[in-house]
Amino acid sequence: MKIKSRHLTVALFCPVFLVYLTGCVTQQVETRKVTDTVSMKYEETVHVETDPTGAKVYFKDEYIGLSPCDVILKAGNVLVSGTGTVNYNVSVNGMSGQRFEAVDSTSWHMIGSLQPSAPSGSWTIQASKAGYDPAARLIQISSDDDELNAAFQGVDAISKFNTAIQNKLNIGAMVSARQQIDQSGGLASTMMAPVAQQMDNQINSTDDSTLPVVSGHRSVLLTLSPAAAQQQQQQQQQQQTVVVPGGGDSSASKRGLILVSSEPESADVYADGVFVGNAPANLKLDEGIHIIEVKMDGYKPYRKELRVLADSELSLKAQLDKDSPNSVPAQP
Repeated sequence: MKIKSRHLTVALFCPVFLVYLTGCVTQQVETRKVTDTVSMKYEETVHVETDPTGAKVYFKDEYIGLSPCDVILKAGNVLVSGTGTVNYNVSVNGMSGQRFEAVDSTSWHMIGSLQPSAPSGSWTIQASKAGYDPAARLIQISSDDDELNAAFQGVDAISKFNTAIQNKLNIGAMVSARQQIDQSGGLASTMMAPVAQQMDNQINSTDDSTLPVVSGHRSVLLTLSPAAAQQQQQQQQQQQTVVVPGGGDSSASKRGLILVSSEPESADVYADGVFVGNAPANLKLDEGIHIIEVKMDGYKPYRKELRVLADSELSLKAQLDKDSPNSVPAQP
């Protein structure tokens, strides 16, 4: 009797199971508009030029080369969002009302443009050259940075984003299917255990090393200023040389050069009592002893006696001291 009862139960169950498979499950495709975000890596090739050229370029305290040269700036991870459409294959069990959605990752179609976030951090490029003060440029990339957004509107970036989204959708579908296996229970869950393990491996296999890389480009110019000593020397050399005639035959006499500067600048310069211009000034004087005076209102006069030799060159810097209120003004 038990065997007959079992056979009866099976006979009654099979038609119902067939009806469930064929008539109680409906399938349909739903197209949805979605906005999704993925992580990507961003790097830039920074073309560095300097004025003057030939300066040594450093990045992160590491020597890169002589300008002009390129620096590879690895900015790190950025979050990139995009909007698109995707198809969902929907199955509905008419008897239980259970709904199962399977995304069709190959149906992803991006619309609009990519919106990258700004990478965190800042980067400094430095340049140095003998005779010049070093220069530096700080690069901070914001979300509205032209170079950043131009890179993510390129064909390569869009292609990599689409691939990343499709992979993400695949993982999402795999997670959903994995949950269905867990919910099935019993013998079905045991039989699907190897497949479930493969799914787990793929779901957990993503890390930063597999993120797609998008490359951008920018150019920077670093202007180096002459060092203070060299700048002063250049200013002196640019000054018109003043020839101070002596008492004898100046055309036949030999002369030496005195480079006169003052602190503060632009003081009046006198040679042997004759006004010859403002500091800095270059004076060509005959051989012999000469008196150089430097004067400025509000400061004590400066006086120096120098012996000038033929074809010699001397530098004289007059450091003027503030005049006291009760002192007598200097006479020209």
